[in-house]
Amino acid sequence: MTEDFISLQSIRKSYGPVVAVDNVDLQIAQGTFFSLLGPSGCGKTTLLSLLGGLDVPTSGKIFIDGADVTTTPSYRRPTNMVFQSYAIFPHLDISQNVAYGLRRMGLSRQEITQRVGRMLELVRLDGFGDRKPDQISGGQAQRVALARALVMQPKVLLLDEPLSALDKRLRQSMQIELRAIQREVGITFVFVTHDQEEALTLSDRIAVMARGQVLQCSSPAELYDHPVSYEVADFVGEMNFLPAVVQSSREGETRVSIPSLGEHTLTGAHPRYRKGDAVRVAVRPENIDLAAANGSPSFRIADRAYFGSRVHFILNGDGTPITAALHSAAARKLDSLCAGDAVSVSFDSETAIILPA
Repeated sequence: MTEDFISLQSIRKSYGPVVAVDNVDLQIAQGTFFSLLGPSGCGKTTLLSLLGGLDVPTSGKIFIDGADVTTTPSYRRPTNMVFQSYAIFPHLDISQNVAYGLRRMGLSRQEITQRVGRMLELVRLDGFGDRKPDQISGGQAQRVALARALVMQPKVLLLDEPLSALDKRLRQSMQIELRAIQREVGITFVFVTHDQEEALTLSDRIAVMARGQVLQCSSPAELYDHPVSYEVADFVGEMNFLPAVVQSSREGETRVSIPSLGEHTLTGAHPRYRKGDAVRVAVRPENIDLAAANGSPSFRIADRAYFGSRVHFILNGDGTPITAALHSAAARKLDSLCAGDAVSVSFDSETAIILPA
């Protein structure tokens, strides 16, 4: 596996005074499922277009499999793209849609038939070849678009939010199928999404983007458990941010004072801070434990929301809101508590992250 199979070096793209991509450096390993994650307008689709040759960077270099493709047009790059709209030809049947690019390559009818058949089998559409696009579902249309791109045997498949038009259940099903297909074909997928859960589910590595820049690039687990900034922590998953003041700090251990929660010693690989520094202690809702108030620092229940396997408690204390996500079994122990009742709040110090205020 080549770790820098795709290499973007100091990529910048501007449209007049508007900077869409701002000095991005990325290395993408061969055969990985790589996601560009961020809100609308962050530059992720522009970056995908630059990778696919649909646009040219204002400055910087793009390499794929060791070749400089910075100014190479899209039809000469070892890439193919699946768009959000699928762009399936309505007048062609499914087999003809998948075979479209192969016919333009001048391949024999026998080879085209064989490759289309293998690809339809891969995406679980064998037997659908004679149907027209208006005779298949949205999820099947997504698989047709995927087959049409993969049948060209690209080195890199670029996917621009291809699941966003599907309903939630179908989208979740297609996420599993898409990941399985990527593993089977073994080529590099670069996937654009604004859906954090989707990125965490599918990806080997994720680059979180904002304002045309990459804020963090890491594995899903590292991104979720160890965000490097407030912006990343706030975007990826739910997070509580508790204002705190540093009491002492040394390697592997920082003691902080948190309003309504008192002093806590937080362990882990945190940056070194000085006494008196204002910081944010970031804790995931699922890492917070609740109990009926017993004299320790307490919060009051503002509301609760039922999410099936979890119950979310919204708490207030000294102006600091907290959300706690408890498994249903643990939440049942608090069924007697109502809005306005006091609860004690605790968390495992190893699950907390310290971020600058």
